[in-house]
Amino acid sequence: MIFKTACLTHVWHPENCGLNSCKDLFSLTFDDDLVRELFAVRKAILPGHWQPNYDGKGREVWQKLVARFDADHASIDRLRLDITLTPGALDRVSFNLHLTTPGFRTTHQIYRLDIRQSGPHGNKLKMGHPLSGYQFPPGSSHEHHFQDSVDPGRCDFATHIPANVNTFDEAAIFLCGRLTVTNSHDFPRTAGQERLI
Repeated sequence: MIFKTACLTHVWHPENCGLNSCKDLFSLTFDDDLVRELFAVRKAILPGHWQPNYDGKGREVWQKLVARFDADHASIDRLRLDITLTPGALDRVSFNLHLTTPGFRTTHQIYRLDIRQSGPHGNKLKMGHPLSGYQFPPGSSHEHHFQDSVDPGRCDFATHIPANVNTFDEAAIFLCGRLTVTNSHDFPRTAGQERLI
């Protein structure tokens, strides 16, 4: 597949993107068409390594992994997937997909999948949507998609996911389908786990 802009790959040439300045590039940090294309393109996940995170008392409070993507052997630098989970509780995990901009620290969250989150989530008000203002209780699972957001570039509105997506494995497979990831068997696992699928 040929991307509509060279900005999606690791080789970036402003003249190929129709950009005249860094200001023009910054204006592309959130573009619905670009994000839809990034969702649709068939891609492979490039997993990183799980890193423990500790509180002030030295206790491990969660693990985090950052993954990137590859399409047709070209790195998609505009996408970054952050995965966080609670140690010993693989049924409590969050997958956060970000749109990044080369040369800028600004990122936009374009998708989030929350499985059995410990806290509640309250939707913003959205005219005509059946889940407007809906409160997801603690322990519920849901997804946030940029197309459902009230504010562009923010995953501020959640919707239900299938009832059979409850574990890390089920969530990873569901996520790969959502993001058109072709190598779900390479999806990263935590220490002590067998490979997915």
